[in-house]
Amino acid sequence: MNWDDSGHVEQLRSWCQQHDYRILPFDEVDEKTAAAMCDRSPETLRYWRGTDRRLLCRKTRAGWRYSLADLAEFLTDDAEG
Repeated sequence: MNWDDSGHVEQLRSWCQQHDYRILPFDEVDEKTAAAMCDRSPETLRYWRGTDRRLLCRKTRAGWRYSLADLAEFLTDDAEG
């Protein structure tokens, strides 16, 4: 994903629409979508949850949820570092 200095969450929304991923209530996505956005496997996100928690998420009855704002921050930091 190509990042600029503003509108990261909007870029993620557009990316979801272009790739037919669903945005859930509260501007969140499921684990599969978050993994695709990060260009990682869902298994990598599971590993992160169990070890260093580098990407914030929350557990719901329906599975793990990742906020677009947290993903945007993570992807921005990841692109810079």
